[in-house]
Parts: sequence; C-alpha cells; structure tokens
Amino acid sequence: MKIYKTQAEVDADLEDNKLIVKDNVTFLCDVVIAGDIKAHNIKAGNLDAYDIEYYCFCISYGNILCNSHHGLMDNHLQPQAINGKITIREE
Repeated sequence: MKIYKTQAEVDADLEDNKLIVKDNVTFLCDVVIAGDIKAHNIKAGNLDAYDIEYYCFCISYGNILCNSHHGLMDNHLQPQAINGKITIREE
C-alpha cells in the first residue's frame, strides 16, 4: 500500500501529469492532480483529478471532482463520496 501524507509527496511521484500506483493508495491529505490517477484501490479526503481509474473501489471522505472515473474489474464499485459529492466536469 502506498500512503501519501502531503500534496508534495504526490507531486514528486507524478510522471507526465499522471500518478500511477501499482498498489492500493491512501491519501491522508486533500489531493489535486492536473492529470490522471491510476491505482488498484483509492481512499482519499478530497480528490481532484482529470481521470480516475481504479480496479475495485474509489472512496472519498470528502468530494471527488474529475472529468471521468471508471473501475477496471467487472464487479467494481461505483466511486463513493461519503461526506461530500461526486462532480463530473463538463469537457
């Protein structure tokens, strides 16, 4: 499992505005990425990215803001914003 505690740690792992984590990822901070996120499963506070791709689940305790999101497994769960909402940007 990869755990990010700060936005600076997230920024350090970006390659071509993409964060690719070949494991589960937990963000202990609000995250803003001017690009895509791809990870096995995602847990976050507030999450702001262009496209979010995950295997089974993407859970936010705050809000999710993105252009698109999709799960890769046939039986994936839809993203959940526990105390917030999911907003899809108009392209």
